[in-house]
Amino acid sequence: MTLPIVLLGSPRSGTTWIGKVFDSHPAVLYRHEPDRIDKGQGIPQVLDLAESTAALPAGRDWFGRLLRMRHFEVNAIPPFFPKQWTGRADRSRRAWQSGARWVGEASNRAGLRLPLEVPDTIDLDRTVDVVPVLKSVSGLGRARLFHDASDGWLVLMLRHPCGYVASIRRGMTERRMRGAFYAEALSTTVPARGRGLTVETLFQLGETARYATNWGLWNDHALAVLDGAARVVVVSYDALTRDPQEGTRRLFAAVGLSWSTQTEAFLDSLSRLPSTARYFSIARNPAGQSERWRRDLTDDEIASIEREVEQTEAYRLHQHLADADVLPLADARLALQCAPARVTLSIPSAGLPPAHMIEQATTAADNATVRPSAVGGARYA
Repeated sequence: MTLPIVLLGSPRSGTTWIGKVFDSHPAVLYRHEPDRIDKGQGIPQVLDLAESTAALPAGRDWFGRLLRMRHFEVNAIPPFFPKQWTGRADRSRRAWQSGARWVGEASNRAGLRLPLEVPDTIDLDRTVDVVPVLKSVSGLGRARLFHDASDGWLVLMLRHPCGYVASIRRGMTERRMRGAFYAEALSTTVPARGRGLTVETLFQLGETARYATNWGLWNDHALAVLDGAARVVVVSYDALTRDPQEGTRRLFAAVGLSWSTQTEAFLDSLSRLPSTARYFSIARNPAGQSERWRRDLTDDEIASIEREVEQTEAYRLHQHLADADVLPLADARLALQCAPARVTLSIPSAGLPPAHMIEQATTAADNATVRPSAVGGARYA
């Protein structure tokens, strides 16, 4: 097999969508969140750089199990795509996936939770032209371990924090999501320890601030431990979905995956769908969905979320990726260091701020350009 590709991101950050985009490639063997089934017993959920190095032997064994997992919740995620290694058996393989999915979901609803497996009809150790792709939304705390244990590429998916907060909040309201905030694990992340945040202080946050802090700490932890890692690509979901065809071409090229007409056809089919769909469905136009938060959140909520995360590296990187949807992490960080400092001045619709505020912001943003902010104010960049 060729170098594996690991897709990491927060929940509700577009990882399922991009996972199926990768799966649409005929050379890709896709694994959907296998670490929910095999949680890597004995490996802590949150690892700093030194702990990741110490856990590497166990991590390699664990990653090997994840790649070979055949549980229907991992190996039978619709839609199903033809694969180049199956030949005439491809229709049978996809029928097996569909049947196993139907029976498995029925067993889950009945409380039986049968561990049904779907065969791959492939030997990973002997097939050289297959590209394993593994997707996880619970692996940010183990980001460096995933990178080193896979010996492959790691793609870190960033969504605008307002989009994340709005989607999580909607999922909790509709009872589609549960357990979206794990304060005990969050308090052990590198940035939380650096800021002296405890379980108690995290639980004292209001709902919106809690979810915004969750986004910032998990993503900043991953960025901290991936410092110096050789094969990391950071992606803006929001920028990528504005032009999925071209953005996906750049992403595939960045991780060494050839372009496929099958992927092109899949993206084209999504572009013709409405942007609304069921909460967990990817059968929608991603461009409209990525901007939904602008309708779901008030201006005050948007400003509050941005204030909560504006000092995080994840937020600064995401803002920098607004015009460059895919960049190697090292290049993105270098560009961020060379970019002028940003000062955001939100102007309420009711009127202008006091003159001294404008004067201070103008002084701080000397030689900068001005463009509208997400809340209708002025952003100096």
